[in-house]
Amino acid sequence: MTERETPITARCKAWRNILPVNPACEIIPAYDDSKLIELGRDLKASGGMKIPVIVLVQPDDIALLDGRSRLDALCHVGIKFEIKVIDGHVAIDAPRYVIPTPIEIVPDATFNAYAFVLSTNLHRRHLKNTDKRDITKKVLVAQPALSDRAVAQMVGFDHKTIKAIRQEAYGEIPHKDDRVEASGRKARGRKPDQTAAAPAKPVETTAPAKSVDIVESTEMAPVLPTVDKPAVAPLATSTKTKRVVAPNGFDVEEALAIARRVFAILNRQVSGPNNDDARNETRRLINLLLAHKTPKPSTAGVPARAA
Repeated sequence: MTERETPITARCKAWRNILPVNPACEIIPAYDDSKLIELGRDLKASGGMKIPVIVLVQPDDIALLDGRSRLDALCHVGIKFEIKVIDGHVAIDAPRYVIPTPIEIVPDATFNAYAFVLSTNLHRRHLKNTDKRDITKKVLVAQPALSDRAVAQMVGFDHKTIKAIRQEAYGEIPHKDDRVEASGRKARGRKPDQTAAAPAKPVETTAPAKSVDIVESTEMAPVLPTVDKPAVAPLATSTKTKRVVAPNGFDVEEALAIARRVFAILNRQVSGPNNDDARNETRRLINLLLAHKTPKPSTAGVPARAA
C-alpha cells in the first residue's frame, strides 16, 4: 500500500477537530479501509463530490450529520482539503476538486437527528439485518424514551422486534416510563384505568317463574263441533304471461316485437326519402297492436270476386 492510500491518518482525525461528527451519524457502520479507498478513487475520478455534506447548526454547536465516509475517503486517496467555520457557516475547500457548499440544518423542536440519519442512509446502504439490529440497539441506548413504534418506523422493523431488542439489551438501555415519538410528542399508551384488573361482570340471574295453581275439576270439558274447512285452490306459481293470439290466429306479441325492431332500425342514422313515413306507419302499427287491434287487410290490388 502506498503512502497516500493508507488507513485513517492524522489528516482524517484533523478535520474532526474542526467539524465534529454528530453522535447520530456514528450509529451507521463505518466503511472499512478497502471500501474507503474505492470510494475515494471514484470521487477523485469524478473531480470531487456531487452530493454535499450535511451539517447540523445549533446555537452553540456545529456538527457533521451526513458525509463522514466521503471526507474520510478523500483522506485515504491523498486529496487535501480544508474545513473552515466562518460566521457560523461551514466551508470546505479542496484545490483542483469540486466540493459543494454544505447543507445546513437548523433544527426545530420536532427535529430528531437519529431519524434523519437513518432516513438518509438506510436506503443507500445495503445493510444486513444484523447491522440493523445493532443500529436499533444504539438508537435505544441513545434515546431510550422513544416508543417502540417510533424506533420501528425509523429503522424499518416491526414494533414487536424493537420490543424484543429492548428486552435483550435489558440493563444497557436506561428505563423510561414515559415514552415519546420521534417528533418529541408523548407516545400514546394505556390509560391508567386500563392497567387495572377489569371488574368482574355481574352474574345474570333469571327471575323465578310464577307458580300457577292447578285446580282439579270433576267436570268434563265441553266438546266443540268440528267444522269442515272449504277447499282452497292452490296459488299459481308460474310467472309467465300467456301469449295474446287473435281469433284468426294472428300472433300479436310476435308482431309487436317485429314492429319494435323495425322502429329501432329506422331510428338509426340511415338516409332515405321515406324514413319519416316508415317511422310513422310503424308507430301506428305499434299503437294498434297495443290496443289489441289488428289492422284491416288492404283491398287495394285485390281483384273483385265475380258474382
